[in-house]
Amino acid sequence: MEINIDVRTLYEYYGMDVPEEKPPLPDIENMIRDQFSFLPQPVKIRIDGWRGTISFSKESPEAQTEAERLQKKAAQRAAQGKYDKVVGILKRVLELSPTNFQAKRDLAMVLFEQGDPEETKNQLIEILAVHPNDVWSLVILANLYSKYEKNFEVAERMINRALEIKPDDPWAINSLGTVFMEQKKLSDAENLFKKSIYLNPSFVNPYMGKAMTERMQGKPDDAKKTLEDLFTNAESQDARSIPVFDQARNLYRETMKELAKKNIQNMWCVVEEIKKELSDISGYPVRIEEGKPPGDTMAVIQMAWKYGKDYHLIIYKENIPDEILIHLVSHELEHLRLECAARKEGKTAFLLLPPKTKKRE
Repeated sequence: MEINIDVRTLYEYYGMDVPEEKPPLPDIENMIRDQFSFLPQPVKIRIDGWRGTISFSKESPEAQTEAERLQKKAAQRAAQGKYDKVVGILKRVLELSPTNFQAKRDLAMVLFEQGDPEETKNQLIEILAVHPNDVWSLVILANLYSKYEKNFEVAERMINRALEIKPDDPWAINSLGTVFMEQKKLSDAENLFKKSIYLNPSFVNPYMGKAMTERMQGKPDDAKKTLEDLFTNAESQDARSIPVFDQARNLYRETMKELAKKNIQNMWCVVEEIKKELSDISGYPVRIEEGKPPGDTMAVIQMAWKYGKDYHLIIYKENIPDEILIHLVSHELEHLRLECAARKEGKTAFLLLPPKTKKRE
């Protein structure tokens, strides 16, 4: 078997400038031998200018068959997120079939997820040296340069090359958006995330990127809407999607806290209107005081007619942040509304909660 490579691409994939003058022949040959030591040995190398041809023996049919069996097993483990087992299986696949570049791609992806940038880079360069138009490998290599080395120039160059090959690839567009976001080019990043979502509405990553850029630009309302679109439209492809959904839930929680703080005065005005409404309905005013609610509850309402008072009293624990307190007060006012409705119908309403739920309340 033979494979042909352009040695200049090795410099580019390693993030180095291509020398203006071609290195001496022995240096080029050593570079090729080092990078392609995974091929069945011995190998023969012919060099013509910047190009090299590597000749080697093909693996046996039996080895290829066993490699294919193990590769399917590795795919099942990867979908379950069992990356430690996947690495061992794929390395065995490549021992049996060194030219199985799909297995190399899978191994590179797993190594990237495990945080092994050097070995990931090595696998990707070996793929790209033989398959320079492999969009998947170009994008992952770009992500590696961006995430681990902060070499945004090389990362951007890799992704742009991928987009020349496949202009509407949502994965490549999302990765370019991530590179721009890392460089604080937030408006450009946001537009790329929008495009990626348009091309593939079920792809979770661009929703997360768009929400992050919106929040970084001081647009929490937009970030909230984007995250809600994520929860509605995005789908989990495999185990790698799970951390993105976890991050989205955390970001949504933080965004809602930010919006609560931003709108706190307006929200208290609404609460005051609800208090007045319920005072008129029940015939008793509503007071809100800091104190010691019973048990593990953070807030509780004491109805006037149950406690022999001439007012309803909402008691809340001390040192509760305002954005949490307003939720608790609103919650207790709804208890009052329900009981007022029950009394109007001549019924008594009791809200019974399981112990675990009550503890969360």
